Amino acid sequence: MLPFPIIDEPNTSEENRFKYRYLDLRRRKVLDNVLFRSQMTTFTRNWFTAHDFIDVQTPIFTVSSPEGARDFLVPSRVNPGQCYALPQAPQQYKQLLMIGGIDKYFQIAPCFRDEDPRADRHSCEFYQIDCEMSFVQQEDIYNIVQGFLRDLVPALTPHKKIVVDFKRLTYREAIDQYGSDKPDLRFTMPLIEMTEDFKTSGFSVFQEAANNGSTIKAIRIENKLLTRKEADELTELVRKNGAKGMAYIILDPEETKGSIAKFLSPEEIANIKAKT
Repeated sequence: MLPFPIIDEPNTSEENRFKYRYLDLRRRKVLDNVLFRSQMTTFTRNWFTAHDFIDVQTPIFTVSSPEGARDFLVPSRVNPGQCYALPQAPQQYKQLLMIGGIDKYFQIAPCFRDEDPRADRHSCEFYQIDCEMSFVQQEDIYNIVQGFLRDLVPALTPHKKIVVDFKRLTYREAIDQYGSDKPDLRFTMPLIEMTEDFKTSGFSVFQEAANNGSTIKAIRIENKLLTRKEADELTELVRKNGAKGMAYIILDPEETKGSIAKFLSPEEIANIKAKT
């Protein structure tokens, strides 16, 4: 008897599926992931090769070259007491390739990092599309990466769309609008700068904050009236994440209300409407 049925949604734990991985691979859902990765790597190699990049596999056993995490070490049999390190990225090797005259290099590189798992990669190893070019400008990098993505998406996922023009944000713009240097631009409620607007406000809490080096941001929530409970929960959330507090106003067509509405002048409310 099989440890779990080979069906789309077997009623079993993830640990059990991994224990019997050879059976789990017979499920179409799992196999499709393997096939998709195969198509992705094949497309990637063909695309970069067609654009005059040379595929070079750099060494796995190397000397330690610390980056953002701890190295994985492998004891040396012929040199007792010494170790090889597994590469966190092929950084030094690809730069040596540039010096050696291979001016357009790429590989689908394994990277090994002794760190905790992250949302976008495995805890100890992951693969990245690694490339390097000599004597190029920033625009050359944009053209290669964006060209690759423009061709990749319709080729592998024709049911999905990709924008023709990639939006560019400076680091400062990203932090100011999203609070992150790698924002998800699908998030449609960016932060709106309001600090300067409240430096002369009659609302003393905002005025003091604006003039004492703090930052005041607004977020517009469309088609949603916050209840007092929801507002209190959000206020507690922002405090836990380092903000001093949160205030809100409800811009109802008939009246403006909310926790600070009575402290704001008609001109300030009109300005909030305009900026949000």
